[in-house]
Amino acid sequence: RLLLRNISSGSSSGSSSIGGGSNTSLWTTLASSISSVYFDSPAMHMYTERLKRNEGAQLFRIRWYGGTRPRGDEPVYLELKTHHEKWIGETSVKERVAVRERDVAQFLDTGSGSWDAERASALV
Repeated sequence: RLLLRNISSGSSSGSSSIGGGSNTSLWTTLASSISSVYFDSPAMHMYTERLKRNEGAQLFRIRWYGGTRPRGDEPVYLELKTHHEKWIGETSVKERVAVRERDVAQFLDTGSGSWDAERASALV
């Protein structure tokens, strides 16, 4: 089983001003919504390790941008982030691949056999 957590962050519409004007139109122009669905075990192992900031802790998510959920050939991004401590001299790594929204279900189907490079390449 996979535990899914959907976190969506939208653009802000603040009323503070810079130079006497409203920032609302600036935020609307510059910011876009980001939606993320995080995957984890029922015990939330990945989340727990990441909160502890353990070396090598990972998170896996599907992410998309914009105000509406992508459909069909529109892209979504599969991301694996690996946390590295600064004291070991490495920076955290984000591995990312774009896939079509219509192919996401195939990636999540764990009952249809094992994955190999050929099967994965056909989808990305």
